[in-house]
Formats: sequence, structure tokens, C-alpha cells
Amino acid sequence: SATVTIAIRYNDPIFIPSGFTPNNDGMNDVFRITHLKYTKLVDFSIYNKWGQLIFQTSDISKGWDGTFEGTPQDIGVYKYLIITSQADGSNHTYTGDVTLIR
Repeated sequence: SATVTIAIRYNDPIFIPSGFTPNNDGMNDVFRITHLKYTKLVDFSIYNKWGQLIFQTSDISKGWDGTFEGTPQDIGVYKYLIITSQADGSNHTYTGDVTLIR
């Protein structure tokens, strides 16, 4: 007989880009979160410099395309808030800045 121990890491780091270029060239056009293998996206929100919520989703397949209500937003720095839920029931909160470059 034999014994095998398997350790599963549920807290792999997510990848959050520091900038994106929504210029329809097919590269970096959408600010999105990746590498969520064992993690559920609870909330992904983007705020402008006045603190106004301009994008929000809990769907991992969606990301911010640099618009608000169909209007392209200005070049600049925007705040994000990301909340994820781990398989063990714990939540992680990430906050930071993303730069929109046109």
C-alpha cells in the first residue's frame, strides 16, 4: 500500500494589468482580470477621478472597454476595486489604479 498527499493551492495570484489601450487594434483593448483558476469574481468595479462608478460586473468574461454609457472616457488614471472569493470561502479585495491610454 502507499499514501499520497495532494496539496491544492487555491490562492494563486490574479493578474491585474496596470494599463490598457482601447483603440480597436485587437491588443489590450479591454481591461480585464485573468488567472482566476480556483477563484470566483464577486465584484469588479471601475471609478473615475470623481469617484463615480463607471463600470461594474461579476462576470469574469467581461471587462471594461474604456467607455461609460457608450461614451469613450478620457486618457487618465482610473481606480479599480476587485473582490474575489476563494474555494475555502474567504474573500480577497484588490484596489489600485489602471491607466487608460489612447
